[in-house]
Amino acid sequence: ADRVPHASREQRRGPGRAGARNPCRRRTQARSRAFLASKVPAAAVLVFSCMVLQAQQAPVYPENTPLYFGNPSRAAADVSDEDNYLMEKKQYTLSYSSTRHIPNWVAWHLCAADLGKAGRADTFRADTQLPDQWYHVVKNDYQYARFGFDRGHICPSADRTDSQENNSATFLMTNMVPQTADNNRVTWEGLEEYARDLAIDDGSELYIISGVY
Repeated sequence: ADRVPHASREQRRGPGRAGARNPCRRRTQARSRAFLASKVPAAAVLVFSCMVLQAQQAPVYPENTPLYFGNPSRAAADVSDEDNYLMEKKQYTLSYSSTRHIPNWVAWHLCAADLGKAGRADTFRADTQLPDQWYHVVKNDYQYARFGFDRGHICPSADRTDSQENNSATFLMTNMVPQTADNNRVTWEGLEEYARDLAIDDGSELYIISGVY
């Protein structure tokens, strides 16, 4: 989430757990949590899907990749499809809308191996992988003092702390949507923390699809 530094793994784990690291591994048991009902308002605009179930059928995408459970909008890397353009990165995959200048959704895979000690990069910048003929959103297009909206991450910075390169990739503007401060820094941040706790404390492997599509 923009404007809020994320805590280190040691801070979130508490004393006595620093340095512990769980490898990615599959979990077939679904976990039911009261967090969503108690912390996330019914009127929330963003859609967050967290899946920790083993696939029942052979997927199109290999395991441990963002779209292991499928492509939610059948996005493709076709420039003629301006509102459902597929972009596949090492850190996450997204569907982009060139008319709204935001992602429809972003998908990423999360496990303990993605969480390390890399610092918050704060390298907000245009995504040069967008087609040249499309407008490239830049950092200064978001003016909090004027409009009151944060540059809100979809794939969180704190979900990619295994390397500085991977953390920096989350600051591409194709991974941002305007979010009110209360949503971005409180409600949404709490949900992101919950997902990371599943990966760290439970050793879960998560496939997350999030956005405003």
